[in-house]
Amino acid sequence: MNLRVFAILFILLFFISLNGEVTNNFAYADFLKSEKLYDLAIGEYYRSMYNGSKEDTTRALFGIAECYAKSHKFIEAAKTYEKLEDQEINWDAIKLHTFLLTDIKYYYESNKLIDKFIQALPKEKQDSLLIYKAVNLINLGKYNEAEETLNQISTDYPKSRALDIQAIMDESLPLKFKKSGKAVFFQAILPGAGYLYCKMPQTALATLVVNSLFGYTIMDNFKRGNTGSGVFFSVIGTGFYLGSIYGSLQAVSKYNKREMENFSNKIRP
Repeated sequence: MNLRVFAILFILLFFISLNGEVTNNFAYADFLKSEKLYDLAIGEYYRSMYNGSKEDTTRALFGIAECYAKSHKFIEAAKTYEKLEDQEINWDAIKLHTFLLTDIKYYYESNKLIDKFIQALPKEKQDSLLIYKAVNLINLGKYNEAEETLNQISTDYPKSRALDIQAIMDESLPLKFKKSGKAVFFQAILPGAGYLYCKMPQTALATLVVNSLFGYTIMDNFKRGNTGSGVFFSVIGTGFYLGSIYGSLQAVSKYNKREMENFSNKIRP
């Protein structure tokens, strides 16, 4: 038995010896969470919730939501935040729920959540949510609506961040996406050129070299009268050539996705 498992078992026995009080349940749940034993921690948070007060229930639900999020069970985390929001207008739950939905690219759902609660909050908290709403709209490609949302923000820090986001939009938009048709055309004319268009010089060079070697081998075999070998290498070479054209399409997709992710990271709240 390794030292870490022994330590966890020892602490478990220690907490059990303290008569199962709610406070001790929380302490043990927090410990399990810190050890990244999220499933076990969730069970302890539920025990704390069912044995305690309303405040204990709130604390337990926050712990459960955090465990779900850290174990990449994002839908379960979102549903847990919904339970907190159903109890009362809880700013921390709304904020974390909004951030979670935005972070997992549920932009539309994040904005629905914001619209549901925003009017019940003070102006500064409204402006904080409007930052998220604008970012969601940008990621959905609704740039004009995003600018209108940013212009509604007036309190100090959210306004400063709104101005930063507007400056990034002015500098970066429209995003310089690559076009599939161009990549295919370049790749068909000169193997490797499609990859070079997508700023992948190493792949471009490798593609050019491989296709050139196939071309030389095919021509050499036909010149020597080795028709069978020429046909054989022609079939294989054609496969590589067509594969490289398809690869240039994938390169465009990867390039555009990377551009969008870089832009999204710049405007994150």
